Amino acid sequence: MKNPLTTLVAILSGLIVLLAYFIPFEPVRAVSDLIVNWAVSLAGVAMLVAITSLITSHWQKVRQKKAFDRYSILVIFGFALTFLIGLVFGGPGTSEYRNVVTAILVPIEAGLLGAMAIGLTAAGFRLYRANRGWMTIVFGISVILFLLLNSGIFTTGLDIPLVKNALGVLQRLPDAGARGIIIGLALGAITTGARIILGVDRPYSG
Repeated sequence: MKNPLTTLVAILSGLIVLLAYFIPFEPVRAVSDLIVNWAVSLAGVAMLVAITSLITSHWQKVRQKKAFDRYSILVIFGFALTFLIGLVFGGPGTSEYRNVVTAILVPIEAGLLGAMAIGLTAAGFRLYRANRGWMTIVFGISVILFLLLNSGIFTTGLDIPLVKNALGVLQRLPDAGARGIIIGLALGAITTGARIILGVDRPYSG
């Protein structure tokens, strides 16, 4: 153990915050809130350091004559524009700033989703060409089925109770998959937190 003091502080902090959720004892909750507030403050400082490092690295790429990177100019310009908009409209807490950011982010997200759809389609065709097993066939049928369900083609049969129930079950299957992914992420977070509290993993030790 390189630095037992940092490990001890991390374990005690994790245990106190964890116990505050299960023990209705006011001193424990007060200490837990204090630790969480410290963590939020440190996260804010770390964010500022990360932003400064990012802008500095891109500025150094812009100043280099041999390995000039035009995308670094876009990053710096986008950051400066966002910062100026925040100053003009009063920061993220105002509705005007949120409207401006939403007007910028929505087209970008739509374009990224379109590119992702094309990439997933190409990956599906490559998967079918590389492996033509029964799992690939099931995957292809499920993709076509859910595309048809979400397109609204089967809305004409919603008046039939049996068809309506079957379509309802099929439309809820992606929700079940999403819940499974969320449960897996939660279990992974619990496992990671437990390993840090027990001192098995020490990412803070450097």
